[in-house]
Formats: sequence, C-alpha cells, structure tokens
Amino acid sequence: MNPKKLVTLYKYQEERRVKKISNSTPPTSASGKWCYTPFIKDSRSVDDNMFMEAYTKDPPDDWTGTFDGNSEDIYSAVILSTGAWEAPGGVAFFDGAVGNRKGTLVIWFSGNRPDAKADWSGKWVILRGTGELANLRGEGTWWGPGAPDVGKRGCVDYSGKIHFDNS
Repeated sequence: MNPKKLVTLYKYQEERRVKKISNSTPPTSASGKWCYTPFIKDSRSVDDNMFMEAYTKDPPDDWTGTFDGNSEDIYSAVILSTGAWEAPGGVAFFDGAVGNRKGTLVIWFSGNRPDAKADWSGKWVILRGTGELANLRGEGTWWGPGAPDVGKRGCVDYSGKIHFDNS
C-alpha cells in the first residue's frame, strides 16, 4: 500500500478514536448485589464430571445498587470430578435502570469456585442494551457464596466500571 495512503488512513482512524473517546461519558464505578435462584434444565455425567444447562426465571433475579432491576439468566455449569465448580458462560437478560436511565441489558458472565463450600468469583461484561441503556458499556467482577443449592436463593456482590458511549 502507498505510504501516503497509510498515513492518511492512520490519521483518519486516530481522529475517529479521539472523537469516540470525547463523546463518551467518563467511566464510573458500578457496585451492588445480584440475587438469584438457580434451576437445572438438563444435566449429564461424563467421566465423573456433571454438565448442566441452568436458568433462573421464577422468581427473577434481583439486582440492587448501580443496576436496579430484574433479570432472567441462562448458563452452563460444570461440577468437575475434582470438586471444583465452573460456570464457563451465561447471559443475564436485565430489565431495569442504571441511575435514572431505563432499558434492558444483555450481560455475559462466567465464574468458578474451587469446591462446593468456597465462594464463587467471576467476571461480567455488558454486551448490548436497549432504551436509555442502549449505549451503556461496562465490565467487572462478581463474588460471594451464591445460591446454596438448586431452587434456593443466593446472592453475590458485583463491582466494575461503566460508561455511556455516545459516539
């Protein structure tokens, strides 16, 4: 490629990046509690490992703090033969508010715990939103004891950084 075209392309991309940053709100802290009741849709055992398709629905999850609302979740979970638990990936369909802005969010999450008595720890990322939350971006961590068993309510704490991308 022509070196002049490369320089022009680089300048254009840099201008777009700077404009995008200047149109975004500054990152702010997000924190609160996420309470849920897990249910198992399907499970199977392979080599002493238990693979599960899980969900939350009725009652819906409760989010308090920065995220204020409810969600229904779908996720995979694995109890390994070592006793460790994994939630390699799931999605929370959140409906509520962040500050005074209302809408929906799709939040991806994953986590693990070393054994059945240990606390969970994991990560979350906002994938997309609608309504006044359409441009909300963010990511963070979650941790805590979680639900003690299938059909039993449990809670974890969450924290992270969020911002509105207005570009």
